[in-house]
Amino acid sequence: MSYLASSLIPGETITYQARNHVIVYVRAVFRLLLVLALTGGLVVWREELAHTIGLPPSDAEHYITWAVAALVFYAVLKFVMLTIRYWFREFAVTTRRVVMKGGIIHRQAFDVQLHQVESAVVDDQGLLGRLLGYGKVKITASGGSSARWDYIAKPLEFKRHIETAISTRIASAATPASSAGPTASPPDGPGRFRVVGVNRQTGEDAELVLEAQSLANAKVKGELKGIAVTAVDRL
Repeated sequence: MSYLASSLIPGETITYQARNHVIVYVRAVFRLLLVLALTGGLVVWREELAHTIGLPPSDAEHYITWAVAALVFYAVLKFVMLTIRYWFREFAVTTRRVVMKGGIIHRQAFDVQLHQVESAVVDDQGLLGRLLGYGKVKITASGGSSARWDYIAKPLEFKRHIETAISTRIASAATPASSAGPTASPPDGPGRFRVVGVNRQTGEDAELVLEAQSLANAKVKGELKGIAVTAVDRL
């Protein structure tokens, strides 16, 4: 059973699941073939190499054998590691959390509640990543914790599902309060606030969840973080 499936709680469902791009597996296969071709060249041209280096044929045979063994071991090891990386990484959005997990023996997991997510950014995608549809996704949570995972397939779609899940959860949390009628607005005091606006440096939409003393204080904190604030909502 996967980490994600085993960690779901009653009532929690998976809304989107991403995975590593196949480029990870392609790199593993390419590296293995390249090293095998190199070792084949060492075997075929071992006598020419021995003559070029100036070693007796018996010594050259010994060194080439060890070099071939080391290269094959390295290639197979990297192939296995990248294959495990491709098949056993998990990236998902649920109705409650964002989960990013890798590794089997040494497990690395970033498991954060939706209300703790401050930002999700497609980071350093590059030209090849945009053409083939993969990239790095960085998620920052309240308290300063963050995670950055590379070679995620369809990273913009993964980011969009994270933002959609956060918005849906905020809307569902606000529903009970709105049912009391339009006059039942919460007092303007300390609490958690969602700040929405535009990043002044990149021009991209930005959204933060932070602690503040009031709506006005939340807006000021958003401005200090480089956001041109357009809306502030209490959570």
